Amino acid sequence: MLLITVLASIVTVMMGLIVLIAWRRWGSLDSGARWIAGGAAVFFVWSLIAIATVVLGRRTRLFQEIPILLGTCCYLKGFADWQPRRGQRRLILAALVAFVGLWIVAQGVQGVTDRFSTISGPIHATMMTAAAGYTLITRVQATGERWTTQPWFWISTGFMLVYGTEAVLDPLWENIFGLRNDLVLAAGVVHHIGSIVGYALMIRGLVEASPGEIVAPAG
Repeated sequence: MLLITVLASIVTVMMGLIVLIAWRRWGSLDSGARWIAGGAAVFFVWSLIAIATVVLGRRTRLFQEIPILLGTCCYLKGFADWQPRRGQRRLILAALVAFVGLWIVAQGVQGVTDRFSTISGPIHATMMTAAAGYTLITRVQATGERWTTQPWFWISTGFMLVYGTEAVLDPLWENIFGLRNDLVLAAGVVHHIGSIVGYALMIRGLVEASPGEIVAPAG
């Protein structure tokens, strides 16, 4: 349990660094990167609130539902702005609208006192992974420069690692919690390590933007 606490604290610090770096380099970021930074800020604030509610023993699933909605919308808007073609941007925006609809339905299906967001959580993680992967494909096809010199490459790759891990592990947590807590602990360790590495990649992507440079402008 101590290991999970330490790793979770590192994840929170990494999220805070993303917000800080984005704020300091705001003038170097395009609209897509700014929306993504906004989503990171939402989840960072939520993580701080979550720590407090856990300490007070008052945390419920509802504390994470609003951040999931707001943060996911910010992220999807950011990925939409990064698309090089209008049709590709519209596809991501359609996914955003679909997510909002699914989130509303999920609130009626999920119980208020459930420990896990059994529907909205996996949908959120899956959409983030898909949007990041789609962005990698579209940007690679439209970019003639080295991919590894582009901020969108590192940020999208980091998203795939963070949310791909979450999408795979979410169903496991829901099905074995209280039955095999040893596996729950192991899954938590894997998820946090994946998140730490993924957020480190996102930080590198933000650092790639030099003053006065526009990050991956959408055409």
